[in-house]
Amino acid sequence: MSDSDRQASSGCTGGCPNCGSLRDCDAAAGGGLTGWALAGSAACMFLLPIAAAAAGAGIAGGGKTRQFVGAMIGLLAGLVVGVLAARIIGRSPKEKS
Repeated sequence: MSDSDRQASSGCTGGCPNCGSLRDCDAAAGGGLTGWALAGSAACMFLLPIAAAAAGAGIAGGGKTRQFVGAMIGLLAGLVVGVLAARIIGRSPKEKS
């Protein structure tokens, strides 16, 4: 029987040390990105690779094969830069110093 099933069957409101529901909530709540850090990280991981793929296809010139290869190279470069930028944006103030 899980903690939530035990809690539902006994009418328990939670918060006592007998089950792990309080510990689970505390562990899940900490450490996430919020606000501008979340928005910036999402833009780096989603918008930057798409823009880089479009730029790569445009720079590659005419021909479907060249555009495809340019888009894939741009997408890969955008993903690498996006991951690095998201890691920098998502660092805590303690890690930045």
